[in-house]
Amino acid sequence: MEVVKTVPYNEYVDLKKEVDYLRTLVSKLSDKLNIIDQQDNKEYNVKSIFIKTNGTSRYINIKDIIMIKADSNYSYLYLLSGESFLTSKTLKFWQEKCAAPFLQRIHKSYLINTAFIVSTEPKTGKVNLVNGHFASYSRSSKLK
Repeated sequence: MEVVKTVPYNEYVDLKKEVDYLRTLVSKLSDKLNIIDQQDNKEYNVKSIFIKTNGTSRYINIKDIIMIKADSNYSYLYLLSGESFLTSKTLKFWQEKCAAPFLQRIHKSYLINTAFIVSTEPKTGKVNLVNGHFASYSRSSKLK
């Protein structure tokens, strides 16, 4: 024998409103989680970039970039091999193009590879990188 509990209609309406409200909250949260998952799954698929400079073109492995320094509407790419290239692209372009988790924008003029940090100088606001390179970082930068 099964026992069925009945509730007055006004209580039913209140319960239904609460359940509907919770259902919409769950739906919104699951949509946001799906968006975050999609962004996380994108990761950086680009392993190398194609640059044109001084009439030559070549592919560069993103992991070999020590830093990218902005100079107006141009950028200097500094590589682990000691080479540097002047490109006619902005720092914002390179930040979006590379989209690697290890490349971090620490200043309006610098994008650095965090794997190549040697030391930081909080008093002067500088980051020392391999091969004698250094970059300034802003106070609001979340450099770790």
